[in-house]
Amino acid sequence: MKSFLTAWHFLTIIPLPVKTPFEMERMGASALYFPLVGLALGGLLLLADGVFSPFFPKTMSSLFLLLILALLTGGIHLDGFADTVDGLAGGGTPEERLRIMRDGRIGSAAVVALFFLLAVKLLALSNLPDAVRWKGLLAFPFIGRSMMIPAAYFSEYPRDSGLGKAFIGKVPLQAGAGAFAFFVFGIFFLFQYKGLMIGMGLTAVSILFVRRMVRKMGGITGDCLGALGEGAEALFLILLYSFYRPDGAA
Repeated sequence: MKSFLTAWHFLTIIPLPVKTPFEMERMGASALYFPLVGLALGGLLLLADGVFSPFFPKTMSSLFLLLILALLTGGIHLDGFADTVDGLAGGGTPEERLRIMRDGRIGSAAVVALFFLLAVKLLALSNLPDAVRWKGLLAFPFIGRSMMIPAAYFSEYPRDSGLGKAFIGKVPLQAGAGAFAFFVFGIFFLFQYKGLMIGMGLTAVSILFVRRMVRKMGGITGDCLGALGEGAEALFLILLYSFYRPDGAA
C-alpha cells in the first residue's frame, strides 16, 4: 500500500484521504504501480469526457482533457519534456546538457516541441472513432507511465544528487517485471493483438531512447523520464489512429 501511495504522490498532485509521508526509499518498489496510476488517470479523463462530450465538439473536449491531465499531474512531465529538449538542443557535452536541463528558463526549441507534442495529441484524440476513443482516453496515460519502467530499469542516473537518483537504476526486478506484465495484459485487454503490436513497438522505442540518452548525457534523469512518457503518449495516439482510422482502411 505504501509503495502505491508513493507512486501516486510522485506521478500526480491529487490528494488522497489516506495520509502517508513520501518515502524516497520506496521509489524503486513503487514502479510496480506506475501503470495502475496511469490507468486511474485515464479513468478520470474518461469520466470528464462523459461530462464534456454532450456539450462540446470532440476537438474542444479533447483540449479540455489534455488540460485536465496537465493539472492532475502538476505539468511535471511536460516540464521534463521541455527541459530535455532544451538540453539536447543547447548542449555540446553531457555536462552542458545536464546543466541546461536544470535551468528554470525555457528555450525556443522546447516551446516549439511542446506545441507540436500537444497538437499531435489533440488532433489524434479528436479524430479517433467513437468506438475506440474511450479506450484511447483510458490507455494513453497508462502507456506513458508504463514506458517509464523499462527506461528506469535499464539505465542509470547521471548526477550525484536529485529526485531521480532514488528511482532510476533502482527498480527491483520483481517490480519491473510486474509492471511490465500489467502493461502487456492491459493493452491486450483493450486492443487485442493490435495493442500488443503497438505495445512492443513502444517498448523498443523506450529502450532506444535510453541508449541515446546514455550517449548524450551518461544516463537518464527524471526530466528524461517525463519526456519519454509524453513522447510515448503522443506516439501511441498516432499509432492508435493509424490502426483504427475512421475510413476503416486499417
